[in-house]
Amino acid sequence: METAIVGFGQRGHIYADQFYKAGWEIKAVCDPNPYKREQAAREYGVDRRFLFADAKEFFAAGKIADVLVVASLDKDHYFHATEGLKAGYDILLEKPISPSERECVDLAAEAARLKRKVVVAHVLRYTPFYRKLKEIVAGGAVGGVVGLAQRENIGYWHFAHSYVRGNWRRSEEAAPIILAKCCHDTDIIRWIVGKPCKAVSSFGKLNYFKRENAPPDSAGRCVDCRIPCPYNALEFYSKPGWEGWFALISKGETDIAKCLKSSPYGRCVYKCDNDVADTQCVQMLFEGGVSAQLLMTAFSRTIYRAVHIYGDKGAVEGNLEDGRIRLGIFGRQDETIDLKESAGDVSSGHAGGDARLVWDLIAALTGESPFGITDIGVSVESHRICFAAERSRLNGGKLEAL
Repeated sequence: METAIVGFGQRGHIYADQFYKAGWEIKAVCDPNPYKREQAAREYGVDRRFLFADAKEFFAAGKIADVLVVASLDKDHYFHATEGLKAGYDILLEKPISPSERECVDLAAEAARLKRKVVVAHVLRYTPFYRKLKEIVAGGAVGGVVGLAQRENIGYWHFAHSYVRGNWRRSEEAAPIILAKCCHDTDIIRWIVGKPCKAVSSFGKLNYFKRENAPPDSAGRCVDCRIPCPYNALEFYSKPGWEGWFALISKGETDIAKCLKSSPYGRCVYKCDNDVADTQCVQMLFEGGVSAQLLMTAFSRTIYRAVHIYGDKGAVEGNLEDGRIRLGIFGRQDETIDLKESAGDVSSGHAGGDARLVWDLIAALTGESPFGITDIGVSVESHRICFAAERSRLNGGKLEAL
């Protein structure tokens, strides 16, 4: 079977790799960056007739493959997915569905009307870690859930790369960070609680990555700066193991210093045009009185998600990255469940969730299993929580009903 991909950045490349490993042909790639199109031809043997620089040209060619992966920039998702549905594709859609709440709702309705499959890339549901948590909670081991706390620790360097210097630094150009980054988290919270969200409030702001916090005499670009700084881009992209990150921004340039002299990724983190919050807290009230909290922050040394679920018979907590779950039933000895090995190859990303999402979609499309668990009709609710959270944040934490 065949896959076509619109948007061949990091996410598009990851999905291409998983389809390719499963024996699917990468039939067509559409991306405005010529370096990325050449990469698709080189790595996956994509015929140059099916390398497109322009999305309108790609869709004008009609249905080229069995499945379309939409992994373009957030603001382009709606157009690309809508055109894909019209062409007759089943779609794997990178999150968020759209930066517009209306477009999210409309796209779900259009998929239902055309009876096409649209799977949203809420990859955390596919990880062994969160699936085990869901199993524990659904099985009643901790009793009825009364509260849940999720922490999204983005990592200081990842935040600087993506949300200060990168494509997701401005809400109006991409999406609010609580949607762009944390619709994963609201989706997981909604899935585990298993009840509709009724109300949301949120606080947060851009605290640190601002001009007034720049060190005295700092330069506008890292290559011109002599002040020691943990956000030095030249040091970031020169580290062993960072070749993949540099390849995302280099457009084929191999000289790191030369690239950073003109690339937006070489700018001082205190002197960019970013406006998204670097810390945000969201409070959610679910049907039946279950409360949940999500804390998103840039200020962690490493990247990890942690969760603590409170039930009336016990509690369960864990860290996605270390793959361990600690189950504490009241009156019993605590139990540790180690899922590190069951995650298998985690190189695809998200603790193995990226690969399992693709496997699940393939199994559904080939009739080996029922359709997947992140259908767009389900995913809209987690997006609506994020939209409500951002409205609340901008209104000083005002309660937003859903």
